[in-house]
Parts: sequence; structure tokens; C-alpha cells
Amino acid sequence: MVPEGSRLPGIRGLADALRVLTHSRFCVARDAIGQARACYEAALAHARERRQFGVPLASKQLVQQKLVGMATELALMEALTIHASRLIDAEAAGPALVSMLKMNNVAKARAIAADARACSAGTESCWNGR
Repeated sequence: MVPEGSRLPGIRGLADALRVLTHSRFCVARDAIGQARACYEAALAHARERRQFGVPLASKQLVQQKLVGMATELALMEALTIHASRLIDAEAAGPALVSMLKMNNVAKARAIAADARACSAGTESCWNGR
């Protein structure tokens, strides 16, 4: 038995505890957007500032393609999160939807971070349309 002082306030059973986990998953999904945006903005700033062969990297079509791909994924992550937020507010979203949102946003954030790192480092994967 858990002592009364060690219990979470307002939690009466497993269903309440699982709601806390679902909320935490939603927070992770939202945080992934911010982390991905920071990576994208760093890559964009680098591409605008870094000059190669006398021109900014941002003037190269392959770099532009990578940056647009990152921006598109960010927009999709945001739109999906807004939609899920509305469903949550309407109490029409279950734990499965929130779990899928988290999985999607974290995977896309990792891909954006990898692309941003590759473009900032000037590695071959940024230029060859990985």
C-alpha cells in the first residue's frame, strides 16, 4: 500500500494515472516541434551565411530542397498537433491517437535534426538529395 503522503493528488486508480501518461506523451509531441524548429532555423541561418564558391549555400537548389523539406515537415507536424489538440479538447482523442502523434513528431524531429546537421556540416548527404 502506498502511503497517503506519497500519492498523487486526485488520482483514484490506474485510469487516472494513464491519463497523466497520455498528457505527458502529448507534451513530448509538442516539444518535438520546438526542437525540430530550432534545428531548421539553425540550418537556414547557416545556409544563408555560409558562402561556398562565392555564393551563399542557400542559393543552391539541393540545399533549398532540403530546407523546404524540413519546413514542410514542420508545418505538417504543427497541423497534426493542432488537430489533435482540438480532438483532446473535445474529449474525442484517445491514448492511441496521442501515442501516434508522439511517434510521428519525434521521428520527424529526428529526421529534421539529421538533415540540419548534415547541411550545417556540409556533408555529402545534404547535397545528394538523401
